Amino acid sequence: MCEYKFGVLRGILDDAGITEEIVFGTFKTHDMKPCREMLKNTSCFHENDILINDMEFLSREMANYLKIQRRVNTYIPARENMTVCQDAIKLTAISGKWQKHPNQKRRGQEIYLLTDLGPLWESGAPEKDVPINSCVVHDKKTDKYFVFTTTDTGRTARQIINTYELRPKIKEDFRQMKDFWKLEYFKSTRYN
Repeated sequence: MCEYKFGVLRGILDDAGITEEIVFGTFKTHDMKPCREMLKNTSCFHENDILINDMEFLSREMANYLKIQRRVNTYIPARENMTVCQDAIKLTAISGKWQKHPNQKRRGQEIYLLTDLGPLWESGAPEKDVPINSCVVHDKKTDKYFVFTTTDTGRTARQIINTYELRPKIKEDFRQMKDFWKLEYFKSTRYN
């Protein structure tokens, strides 16, 4: 029996999510490989579209490719152990010009925009890296920091975080696809 993994490219239309494309791979296939091919070749992307990435799909090379070749901007949460995350947090401590978080449910949080952070997250070919900016979020209650990076360098901190906050809706749609529609689990006696 073969088990499969799948990746989904979801679009957002008003308050609804739309499944635009799905890729499947064997259970042993690394998640990023079929997704990378889908992102490179999909006909769903149009110039100035955005892609909100999950942390598991971090790839500077893919962010560069999407920005340069497809003209699509990416929004990516940085991992705590990444240089861009650690240095962004240090840079905000120097300035201290924080803004209120735009989401009323996050009253105990503040945001800060950092620009021109490309050198802090380099690919294997840094001369081809596109510029990136970050929105740093500080949760004052827990004193934790979160960094959200984007290739969409014309955005404010408020716009970056508002865009990234669309992700929970997408994640819930994905959970429903897996749990209720049983799209993640397929069995077959033959691979075809």
